[in-house]
Amino acid sequence: MPARPVWRLHLPGDRSIPVTGTLLVGRNPSHSAYSSAPDADLIALEDPTSTVSKTHAAVAVDRGDGLTVTDLHSTNGVIIDGVRAEPGAPVPVADGGEVLLGDLRVRVERS
Repeated sequence: MPARPVWRLHLPGDRSIPVTGTLLVGRNPSHSAYSSAPDADLIALEDPTSTVSKTHAAVAVDRGDGLTVTDLHSTNGVIIDGVRAEPGAPVPVADGGEVLLGDLRVRVERS
C-alpha cells in the first residue's frame, strides 16, 4: 500500500507545518470557533499587519487525501489562488496553491 501523501503549509519566515488532520489557524486559535473538530491542532500565526482573525480558518486533509481550507467567518477573509472563499464552505487547494489569510501568504505543498 503506498504511503499517504503529506501536506505542508509553508508560512512566512521559513516556518513549515505538516497537515495530518485538521488545523485551526489564526492569531490565537480556539476550538470553540470550530466545534466540528474538537481534536484539531491549534496553530498560532505571527501577523504583523493584524489582518488575521483569532481563529481565521480550518485546514484539513479530506478522506480522499486532498486538502481543504474553510474560512471560519474571519474578518478579512480567505483567498485561495486568487478567489475569495465563501465563509463556512470547505474549498479544495491544489498542490502548490496559495492561500491568503488576511494579508498573510501561505503556500500549500503535497509530498
